[in-house]
Amino acid sequence: MMIRNYYEVHGTFNGIENTILHNRIEEMRAKTEMSYSDFLYAQLGYKKIEHGPLAKLSFEELSEVRALYITRQNKELAKMLDVKETGNINSMFKDAGIPILSYRLEDWKIAPKYEEIVKLLSFYYKNDTNLFCVINNRPLPMFYSLEVLTTKSVNIQKMLDVLMADKEINRALAKIKYKKGSKLFIQGKYCITPVNYSDEDKLLIQRKALEIACFPYSANLNKLFKTSQNLLFLSIQDNSKYLKVLDFAKAIGTTYQEIASTYGIHLPDQMPVFNKYGVLLFKLTKDQSYVIDASCDEIKCPYKEKSLMFN
Repeated sequence: MMIRNYYEVHGTFNGIENTILHNRIEEMRAKTEMSYSDFLYAQLGYKKIEHGPLAKLSFEELSEVRALYITRQNKELAKMLDVKETGNINSMFKDAGIPILSYRLEDWKIAPKYEEIVKLLSFYYKNDTNLFCVINNRPLPMFYSLEVLTTKSVNIQKMLDVLMADKEINRALAKIKYKKGSKLFIQGKYCITPVNYSDEDKLLIQRKALEIACFPYSANLNKLFKTSQNLLFLSIQDNSKYLKVLDFAKAIGTTYQEIASTYGIHLPDQMPVFNKYGVLLFKLTKDQSYVIDASCDEIKCPYKEKSLMFN
């Protein structure tokens, strides 16, 4: 888990040989026939491909082609794998046992006259913990409701159609209200603006704000982890989907930690605490944290209370 945390924070294993982990890594690696790099990537969950063009790759190279694949960069992928046809790439990954879920990345396009209000509303919908929405007769935080609802489809535009048609979501949206000479701000579920937007403008603004709140990377990553709190232990709960998030992070030049942060989850660098106390500390809420010590193994820690010291 410390090896995973190092990669989640840095997006690379560069420098890990200079940490307290190095001797332990070498001790464990000596029991295998893997290179130092392959051993590290194996701890993330990457596995040797037995057949096909992917079998010749090191684990680091495999992570690179997976990053190209998940963002549909097929021309670059074909060049790296030295294959002429891009049409059989899906079957190549499927035959290798790699989930074929992928995303076409698109740049957010917001007209200048909408940009400021869209950014304000999207931040409000994603981050205000006092904003609630009723789902199945239960009042739930707006950000959580959006996460739950957006796992039903990979198609972003179809999902936005569903959200915009949902009566409870509409009730929770801030009402856009014009006030001449005012600054742009939100108060009491009203978004006060100095611009007199038409009803058509308001619908467009709300849709775009929801789009950015739900899909900050222009991709429905929610499908991989369902709710943001699962990002903390996704590597254990569903390693296949965890690897997909790592692939996506590599593809867009960011880290797993940064993606978690975008979804409101603080995933700390565990090295300082591990150096001093030999444990991993996950603070979940103000009054709740998990401490994982050396007695916790990979199978037990997400499920057995005995292996998780709850504070």
